[in-house]
Amino acid sequence: MSRDPAWDVVVVGGGPAGAATAALLAARRWRVLVIDKARFPRDKPCAEFASPGVGIVLRRIGAWEAVQALRPRRLRGMQLIGPSGERFAGTYPRGRALALPRPQLDQALLDVARRRGATVWEGTRVHDLLREGRRISGVSAATGSSPARHMAARLVVGADGLHSTVARHTDAIRPGWWPQRTGLVTHCEHIDGLSALASYGEMHVRPGAYVGLAPLPGGRVNVALVLPGRAVRQRGKDIESLFWHELAQFPALGSRLARAQRTKPLLGTGPLRRRVPVAAGPGYLLVGDAAGFLDPFTGEGIYRALRGAELAAAAADAALRTPAAADAALAAYCRARQRAFRPKEALCLLVQAFIAYPPLLEYALRRLRRRPELGQMLMGALGDTHAPWTALAPATLAALLRP
Repeated sequence: MSRDPAWDVVVVGGGPAGAATAALLAARRWRVLVIDKARFPRDKPCAEFASPGVGIVLRRIGAWEAVQALRPRRLRGMQLIGPSGERFAGTYPRGRALALPRPQLDQALLDVARRRGATVWEGTRVHDLLREGRRISGVSAATGSSPARHMAARLVVGADGLHSTVARHTDAIRPGWWPQRTGLVTHCEHIDGLSALASYGEMHVRPGAYVGLAPLPGGRVNVALVLPGRAVRQRGKDIESLFWHELAQFPALGSRLARAQRTKPLLGTGPLRRRVPVAAGPGYLLVGDAAGFLDPFTGEGIYRALRGAELAAAAADAALRTPAAADAALAAYCRARQRAFRPKEALCLLVQAFIAYPPLLEYALRRLRRRPELGQMLMGALGDTHAPWTALAPATLAALLRP
């Protein structure tokens, strides 16, 4: 095995979290290597919906123009539709959500990292981590059938997604106990009523399942169906018929599917919840889905990836500049993530409780329609532009639930 010259940072994973972390660190003149097993542009299962807060972070990290050049759809809000057809059209109080294909978004962000000076190795798989005692000191990776190479690094960033190799080899992953769901994602065209999606996405809920529709450039629609994991496992390989059968069970959607056609392969992912109690340790940190994953009803992924990258880059920069205090900087990163994401996680679990009991959800939708100020507060929190605690305050919940 060959041993490469040391890097300051090896980032495992070139998706939004890894690319943004690499771009920010390369801009600070650190020697950054990004390794990804895929070759870009590559597809992956994703709702392809970015909350208004994503635009704010993109501007801060200097990637807004690159993403805007892709001409994403800009969405004013989201329609929430219950099993009986009860609905609430929530408008974001600040900014617009973005909807665009993940291959384009990921490529744009990775190109930003390259322009900042990061080195990118595509088609290269990390098999193991290097260690010096308890400290992670690099990675072992190979391209195709080539011999493995050892890349020494002062810091390893695990940004390699839900099934992270870095998280697994550092024993960071814990299964989430609830909810346990699987996502099936594709693009469709010819969904009737498409004009209603011109500026709003849709979330349809029924007992045990939900589906999100996000209009994309070119008239396509991202369709992301989320089901209990056991339902998918029981169907085995017959996923295509399962997908269309389950979509037809949503009352306000089924009648609109007569002409619908898939325009890309059906992709699956799960389980859609993963706990990572500690997102950093000696010589490494985790970011993006590798640092924990929430059920995606509220569109968490891309915002958490990019905001987490800001926190990760700040912690990595501090650790690299002052090696004697590196462990303290990484511990501070864990605390910063908790401050940044824990309130929203609590709000997401509350939303999941409403989803689990559809009569309560439909009651809440009626209340939100009658109390527009509550709807604005909720949409600001879900859109990552307003503090989640405002939506979680006892007075807010009481106003939402009382007759």
